Amino acid sequence: MNPTAPGSLVSSPSELAAQGSWGELTRTAHEMLHDPSRAREIDLEALRWNGLAMRGQGRNMIEHGRLMTEEVELMIPQHGLDGSAATDLRQAAATMQQVGGHLEQNGQAMIDYADRLRRSLGYQ
Repeated sequence: MNPTAPGSLVSSPSELAAQGSWGELTRTAHEMLHDPSRAREIDLEALRWNGLAMRGQGRNMIEHGRLMTEEVELMIPQHGLDGSAATDLRQAAATMQQVGGHLEQNGQAMIDYADRLRRSLGYQ
């Protein structure tokens, strides 16, 4: 599946263009799809930047989930949050942290892969 194909986008390309410069998103997203035998044709910096962004967003999600957990515990005594709602919110916070952890790991793996490709091709 091509993530930059018009059918894969939630918004149409024209809507995205009206919102800002989405050409860079398309360029970097294409770098995530490649044939390893054609590694010299990959924009390794774009691949690495995607990994950095993914890792950062994962860390943000982890922190957001942690803060959600703290807020739930405050809402119980201060606002009378019932047990069922608290359980649901705790589960949502845990899911946020879990998904963030996977995103952070995948981003780091992308960075590591780009760095390995760079070294294997003789770049510094």
